[in-house]
Amino acid sequence: MYQDGKLKRSAWLAVFITALAVRIGAAVYWQDRLPDSSPYAFGDSHSYWTLGLLIHKGEPYQYGGDDAQMVRTPGYPLIIAGLHWLAGGHPTVLYGRILNAVLGVITIGVVVLIASRLFNSTVGWVSAAILAVYPGAISMSIMILSEGPFCLFMAMQFYCLFRAYRGTAISRSMWATGSGVLAAGATLIRPSWLLFTPFLLALLLLFASQRKCHFSVGMMAMIGLLMGMTPWWIRNYQVSDEFVLTTSRMGASLYDGLSPKATGGSDMSFISGFYAKLNAEVADGSFSGKYELELDHRMKTAALSWAVENPTAATSLAIKKLGRMWNPLPNDNRLNSGILKWPLAIGYFVVVCTAILGTWRIRRDGWERLILVTPAIYFSLMHMVFVSSIRYRQPAMILLAVLAASYLADCCFSKSKKADAVETEVVDVG
Repeated sequence: MYQDGKLKRSAWLAVFITALAVRIGAAVYWQDRLPDSSPYAFGDSHSYWTLGLLIHKGEPYQYGGDDAQMVRTPGYPLIIAGLHWLAGGHPTVLYGRILNAVLGVITIGVVVLIASRLFNSTVGWVSAAILAVYPGAISMSIMILSEGPFCLFMAMQFYCLFRAYRGTAISRSMWATGSGVLAAGATLIRPSWLLFTPFLLALLLLFASQRKCHFSVGMMAMIGLLMGMTPWWIRNYQVSDEFVLTTSRMGASLYDGLSPKATGGSDMSFISGFYAKLNAEVADGSFSGKYELELDHRMKTAALSWAVENPTAATSLAIKKLGRMWNPLPNDNRLNSGILKWPLAIGYFVVVCTAILGTWRIRRDGWERLILVTPAIYFSLMHMVFVSSIRYRQPAMILLAVLAASYLADCCFSKSKKADAVETEVVDVG
C-alpha cells in the first residue's frame, strides 16, 4: 500500500517536473532564435511589457501617447509589473517567458483538479500528462502574450464553478461569486472573455435541466463578474468621462476582422489612415472631442457598416476565419516553417480527435462534463467576427484535453483493470 502511494506521488512529480523542464527549455530555445533588436517576436508583447514597466514605476498607464490610456486591460501588465518588482526593475524577456512557463504548470495543476472532480484521478493524471507535452500549451506558456496567464484564470473559474454546483447553499454562493471574480480577472487579461459568463448561463438555461439552480449560480457568478470589472470601469470613466466596457481597441480589432481588405489574419496597417484623417481634423480645429474614443468609434462604425453592406463577403470571411482557428498547421509563417509545425499539428490532431470521441462517450451524462466544450464554441463564434489564428484556440484546448484524457483513460486503464480482475478471478478459482 505504501509502495503504491509512493509510486503515484513519483508519477505526479515526474509529470510536473517534465512540464516545467520542457517549457523552460522551449523558452530558452525560442529566445535564442530572436535577434536582440526584436526580443518579443509579437507586436502585442511590447505593449504588455511597456505597460508593466509603467505600473512598476508608478507612471501613467498609457501606451502610444496621452490619448491612449485605455488600449490594454491591466491584467497581464500587472503580472509583468510583479516580475519587474521581483527582478529589481530590470528583468530580461527570458524571465517573462519563464514566469509564463511556471503559470502554465500551475494551470495544469488546476486542470487536474477539474478532471479529478468530474471524472476520477486517473483522468486527472492523463490530463496532466497530455498538457505536459502538448505543443500548443507549451507554446502559449513561453510567449510574452496574455494567453498563458489567461488559461490559468479560465481554469480556476471553471474549478470554482464546479465546486459551486456541488456545495451547500452558503458555499455555493461563495464559489459561484468567486468564479465570477475570476472571470473578471480573465477578462482583464483577455477582454474577449467578457461575454463568456452570460453566454454559458444562457446555454445552461436553454438546454440543461435544473434551471432554478443554474439561474441562482449564474446570477452569483454575474455579480462576481461585475464586482471584478468595476474598478477598471471606474478608472476608465475617470480618464474619459465615458463608460468604456473593456478597451479603446475594440474598433481596431473589429475593423481588422471586418473590412474590404480583411483576410482573416491580423494586419493593422489600416490604422494609419484613420489616424491621419482624425489628426487633420484636429489640426484644422474641426474636432475637439475625446481623441481615443472617437478613433475607436470610427473604426467600429466602419467595420459594422461594411459587414451590413456586404453580408456575403462577411459570411465567407467568417467561414475562412473559422478554418484558420482550427487549422492543424500554423497560419503564421514564423511557426509554419521547419520542423516546428509538425509537432504542433500532430499534437493538435491527437487531442482534438480523442476529445471528440470523449465528448461522444459522455453525451448523455448531463451538462456538467459537457460544458468543457463551451470555450471552444465561444472562441469559435468570437473569432468568426474578429481576426483568427491558432493562437486563439489554445485556451479552449486546455479543457478539451480533459475530454481527450477521459477517452484515453477509459480505453487504456479500464481494459487493464478488467484484465487484472479476470486474472485475479482465475487465480482465486484455481
